[in-house]
Amino acid sequence: MRSILALSLCLTCLCGAAGALEQSPDAQKAYDEMIKHYNDKDAKPWIAAADFAYQNFLYDKFQEALEKVLTIEPNNTTARARLGYLRVGNEWVKAADADEKEITDNTAKGLVQYGRNWVKPEQAEAQRTAERKVLGWNFDFRVDSRLGFASVYTSGTIEDARKAAAMAETTGSAYWEFYKNVFNLKMPPPLKVFLFKDRATFEDVIAKGTHSQQPLGRSTIGLYSITTKVLYVRMDTGEAGADSYLATEAHEMVHALDDRIAGVFKGSGAYSNPAWMDEGRAEYLGTYSRHGMEVQPGSVNVNARSAIPMIMKDLIAEVQLKKLMGAQGGFMEAESYAVSFALNYYLLHGEGGKYTAAFRRFMALGPGRWSLKDFELTVGKLDVIEPAYKKYVNETLIPLLQAAQKESMDKEEARNEQKDPQAPPKAGIRFKIPELKPTEAPQK
Repeated sequence: MRSILALSLCLTCLCGAAGALEQSPDAQKAYDEMIKHYNDKDAKPWIAAADFAYQNFLYDKFQEALEKVLTIEPNNTTARARLGYLRVGNEWVKAADADEKEITDNTAKGLVQYGRNWVKPEQAEAQRTAERKVLGWNFDFRVDSRLGFASVYTSGTIEDARKAAAMAETTGSAYWEFYKNVFNLKMPPPLKVFLFKDRATFEDVIAKGTHSQQPLGRSTIGLYSITTKVLYVRMDTGEAGADSYLATEAHEMVHALDDRIAGVFKGSGAYSNPAWMDEGRAEYLGTYSRHGMEVQPGSVNVNARSAIPMIMKDLIAEVQLKKLMGAQGGFMEAESYAVSFALNYYLLHGEGGKYTAAFRRFMALGPGRWSLKDFELTVGKLDVIEPAYKKYVNETLIPLLQAAQKESMDKEEARNEQKDPQAPPKAGIRFKIPELKPTEAPQK
């Protein structure tokens, strides 16, 4: 569950321009050595090189390898898909261009979108009326994601629904890629995502759906219900035009996928896992960026107006890991979201990936085995990890956040000045700060 305070303290996940990438020298060296043996006639090794680059956050090399594939095999479906192309007739076009053309062409024909289909307005109205009765609220639009991760219903605009459908698909793809070798994943039916333009309807629909008599806190802006299997998000928060509801959706989407794809909550009770794992992983995977159709876990999107670099140092000093990791259940203090994110990030990326493999083994233990005792047996002793973690956050992560945040703000303000000197800067500039040891290079 997310609150407004937690959202302001946590890294948010919005669209923006990509910043500089800090790459692991070891991974870069391994990649360069690997491709020395490849030629311009066989595409398969370059696909392997792209996989290696992606796994090690070498996103420039990832694109370079896939583009090399296309010089050898222009119609290679794997490379085309991973670079964000769709096949339209006999041509390959970027997915965004295909979507825009689809909207333009069908709108010109007098058709409207409902789900993934384009139908006559009266047909859309009939379907909407029928679904309103089933779902119990008067939504205005429904848009389904291309790959079937979600069906988005909203009382806002159809553009809101389209953005949310794209976010659900990207977050779902990130989750699948990140956890495919950790959990036993299974593809579920599309997740229902409800977007509300006002708090009153948001609370009313949740209360009716969950049959809960307990009122939601005024700061609650999103949640995933294990009871209804629905993700609920308010859109009346954040800066105007900032699309901050997408950050909430991405975070809650991870909880939904934990339940529906990985079965993380099964057998352990609703939200009975350690909160730092549930919320920390939701923050980690909810702070992604996209490259073509691929997502980049560990790449961070930050709200340009967020105060997190300024507050994280104090939070890291105040929150002891033993206390943080002992918190059980679905609720945790808002400040702990940021600390949980930082801990997950350190365990996956810090010190050149020192704990990456061990932490993934810990995650693979699954519910009921995410105890502090199991953590120390699988990953390491807290009295050893804690000082190194705090040092990494203070000396590496916070300075990177501050530098990237300033660069993001400067670039966005420059763009706004070119468009309209009076326009306020937008939130949601993306930057990437991955640092990870290379995995074993594929055989040539």
